[in-house]
Amino acid sequence: MPAQVIGSGKGVVKFFNAQKGFGFIQVDDRPDDVFVDAGANIGAYSLLASGICGASTLAFEPASTVWPIFEKNMALNNLTDRAELHRIGLGAEKQTA
Repeated sequence: MPAQVIGSGKGVVKFFNAQKGFGFIQVDDRPDDVFVDAGANIGAYSLLASGICGASTLAFEPASTVWPIFEKNMALNNLTDRAELHRIGLGAEKQTA
């Protein structure tokens, strides 16, 4: 997986669905969108964003049981260079998953 999907970190949120926990960001120094997937699970939305929309994906998933499935799904679809999986959860409070 790539070392840095996000670029400079400066950009505009184009779309965000708070209920689902994902959205697209147009980063200032990148030609493509960055898809942020908070709670990526097995990567279904990440696959669509990277494969169909051509976005780079920044995915977060704390459940260790689905990490290998996410990575395998991206590999089977030749998208490993377009996604970066972080094995942590995102939330308002510090908790253990």
